[in-house]
Amino acid sequence: MLAVQNRCTFYQTMGLLRRVFWTRNTKWQEKVFILTVVMVVCVTGMINLRPHYFVRQMEHKHNSRNVIITKKIMSDYNYVSEDFHSKIFNSSYCLDISKSPTRTNLNVGFDRTKNRLHPIRYFPPEVNISESEKQRISRLLPDDFLHTNASSDRVYEQLEYVPRTYSSKSDIKVVYIWHMEKWTNVPTGLEFFKHCKVNRCSLTHERSAEATADAVVFANSGYLPLSPPFQKSSSKQIAILNINESPDRSWPMNNYKNFFNWTNTYRVDSTIYDPYFKIGRNCWTPPDIPTPGRNFAEGRTKKVAWMVSNCNIVKSGRMEYARELGKHVQVDIYGHCGPLSCPASKHRECVEMTRRDYKFYLSFENHKCHDYLTEKVMNAYDAELIPIVLGARKEDYAQVLPKHSYIHVEDFESPQMLGEYLNLLDKNDTLYNEYFKWKETGDKIIDDLNWCRVCTLLHETSLPVMWYEDIQHWWKPDGACNGAKKWD
Repeated sequence: MLAVQNRCTFYQTMGLLRRVFWTRNTKWQEKVFILTVVMVVCVTGMINLRPHYFVRQMEHKHNSRNVIITKKIMSDYNYVSEDFHSKIFNSSYCLDISKSPTRTNLNVGFDRTKNRLHPIRYFPPEVNISESEKQRISRLLPDDFLHTNASSDRVYEQLEYVPRTYSSKSDIKVVYIWHMEKWTNVPTGLEFFKHCKVNRCSLTHERSAEATADAVVFANSGYLPLSPPFQKSSSKQIAILNINESPDRSWPMNNYKNFFNWTNTYRVDSTIYDPYFKIGRNCWTPPDIPTPGRNFAEGRTKKVAWMVSNCNIVKSGRMEYARELGKHVQVDIYGHCGPLSCPASKHRECVEMTRRDYKFYLSFENHKCHDYLTEKVMNAYDAELIPIVLGARKEDYAQVLPKHSYIHVEDFESPQMLGEYLNLLDKNDTLYNEYFKWKETGDKIIDDLNWCRVCTLLHETSLPVMWYEDIQHWWKPDGACNGAKKWD
């Protein structure tokens, strides 16, 4: 029906244009005006329907090995070191979980446990396990994690978990990434999971796996058709929604009711929480502890840097805030949105330049949505700058980032007051260096090993049955994003 309606609209439009241009003595000025209006309407409609495509055309492209699957980052400037992910794929599983994380109240804001938002979940009668085992399994899932008195980190819980029935002879679970055939640089087969504690999984891009795969991952809703592209071959086949964009830049999923079983996003209430980055310690390399008494301000004569190329398709008000901040403190903007240039193709040189010359970095998101913290903060930490953050709630940043390692714009009444504070830090090395005390713990940016955790849950035969009744409402409920307003 939709296709018929689209064809009718197309023919009606063409008929109108034909009458205007061929059956009337239309002046050339009128023709130009009519064509301009038609083009504006068409382009605006396409941007609203396919925002990801237009954003990708405007932003710098990058080519980091394995980033596409490990994190589908579509950043303004991606300054992740090239060997960051290669270490993951060439090392055995190892993670330091000796330090318990600091938690905040995750239920502040929109109600994450409301029935329509929460997946339906139940243990089938044939699953004959004890209550203690059910509780052990439940700790892997969002229900327990969202209790405000919970003390665990669910990323670590899932990484450390080994199903009781799992062994080196367990059946191999096939994970099919839908619509990702062109990503030939991502290792397929068992190779992708060899570093995992639970590693009996195989990755494929072949469409022939649609009917037989144990799990089908729909990576990024910007590629989804209006309706499910195929029917599940079995009630046991797991459909996983993997999104790393904000709800305001995601394809509508109104026709996917009762389709997805698991979610795999940066939202903490996802089945498999997949943050853009994680701060912690691993065992691949010894902790990088800074020299005692190191002055991080030494030699840095400039104040605020910002690498950005997406100036228009944003809702957070970041450009306006940055311009106003620039009236009170030096803000150097690099990329399409500013007068300075540092090509993304030379990202390491740009990192070293900001590390050498600047003290602060604007880690401003293009949208203000719950839990939406992207690689922009990671860029600042990578260059050993103090990130100034704008995007998610203050509680969301506090949940993920080390205490007193960043500055949230909403801690200040105005850009002027923030500018005055930055000028104070610039003049006082003691205050400035307080923001780097967290590095003395040995914490650093680590990979959250998302796909290892997908494999682990696929091998848990007693996992409850789950599905999302209304995935669109779960992903974009009222209050999930905040425009350019301050969070309540």
